Amino acid sequence: MFANRWKPFIIYECHKHGICSFSDLKNAIEGISDTALNMQLKSMMEDNLVEKTLEGYKLTTKGIDLFPVLSSVYEFAIRNGYTGEKGNCAISYTKELIGSKWTSRILWILHNQSPTRFNELQKSIEGISHKVLKEKLNWLQQIGFVIREDHGTKSPWVDY
Repeated sequence: MFANRWKPFIIYECHKHGICSFSDLKNAIEGISDTALNMQLKSMMEDNLVEKTLEGYKLTTKGIDLFPVLSSVYEFAIRNGYTGEKGNCAISYTKELIGSKWTSRILWILHNQSPTRFNELQKSIEGISHKVLKEKLNWLQQIGFVIREDHGTKSPWVDY
């Protein structure tokens, strides 16, 4: 749903104004072409996020329900270093941090089963190699999302 950079802006504008004409959206969303806006609105109507009325485009119930998720992603990005530079949006910033195939799975498992030992984590994620898991855990530790606790025993015992 957030694979395209324009959808969050369209949702934001429709939420903010209630109903937006095509030209309202075009003027409010910097850098979007008519073709891109048209394609995104069509896709969002197919996904039942917006609907077209005589006055313009408005969010459906599903689109309205999605707005708090966007707000949470924005707040997360702000708390974790998002500065808004380079034309990057908060959604893109968040996807860069946690959007990889393995990273999101690791975070989900640790959220539900923390603390977890390395081998338990690897068994929980089908197809991930030892090397990739170690790299992803190191990355998550570097950016402050995961804490590695070494219990200092003779046989290695580390929890994440």
